[in-house]
Parts: sequence; C-alpha cells; structure tokens
Amino acid sequence: MGYRLRLLNVVKETDSAEKRDALIAQGYELMEDAQKSGKLPEEMTLPELKRYAEENGIDISGLKTKKEIMEAIRAAEDTDDGGEYDADDEGTGGAAG
Repeated sequence: MGYRLRLLNVVKETDSAEKRDALIAQGYELMEDAQKSGKLPEEMTLPELKRYAEENGIDISGLKTKKEIMEAIRAAEDTDDGGEYDADDEGTGGAAG
C-alpha cells in the first residue's frame, strides 16, 4: 500500500490519497510510505513503484508496466548505490578477486 496510517493501536494502509485524507480527517496519523518500510521493488504495487520513482527522482516517463518501472528503479539504484539490487551479474563494476 502507498500510505500507512495509525490511530492508537490500529494501523491502516491505502494507495488512495483520497482515502488517506479521509483517515487523517478521522484522526489517523500518517506513519510512512510503504516503500520506506523495506519493501523490494518486486514486492511493491504499481502505485508504490510510481511514487517511489517520483520521490527518488527516477524518470519513468513513457513507462507503463510494473516490470518496466522496476527495471528503471533497479538501474537508477544500481547507478546511485553501487548495485543494491544485483539481479544479474551484468553489473558495471563488480570485479571479484
């Protein structure tokens, strides 16, 4: 889910900004975005992937499928973090000795 909200010991999750706002109006507090909870791209929904890309400055314009967006995120993360998502051994800097 895209948004995680809490009211006392009740936690709710939603992808909808409209539902998020309605829950906040009921007294729920926004906890965090789901992608910040440690999910891998494979575990995220399409809206979560889009939000993650937007928040991290990853260009996904023209991409429509979950697979395309996951690949763009992986490529950006590989470039930025030195290969956090090593799906293949095709990385650009992995000389093992």
